[in-house]
Amino acid sequence: AYRLACAESPHLATSRSLRLQFLRAEHFQPGFAAHRLTQYFSTVQRLFGTHALGHDIRLSHFLPADFAALRGGGIQHLAQKDASGCPLLFMHEDTCRSSSPDSILKAALYILDVMSREVRA
Repeated sequence: AYRLACAESPHLATSRSLRLQFLRAEHFQPGFAAHRLTQYFSTVQRLFGTHALGHDIRLSHFLPADFAALRGGGIQHLAQKDASGCPLLFMHEDTCRSSSPDSILKAALYILDVMSREVRA
């Protein structure tokens, strides 16, 4: 899936900020970061389809049932930042129970994608 994403958007293969996101998440362990990166693109492909690879995740990628997970309030982008200045995501398990696991994951990935754009800006 990563190779497909790079073919769709060649800048991904050389994106320093993308690599740094995954390296930070894995405490700068390159092997773990590479695995996380490939898993991320595989998950995006499975949930949203090949057409979503290499692009920002958009609401137009959602199915009608997925919006309930987004609107339910169980996944929130907090106004506060962590100690290093990174944005925080809050998930409340009880509020998410009414949605399918894939819908919850789609909503979380969408919010994380929006949050990562904030960090890049």
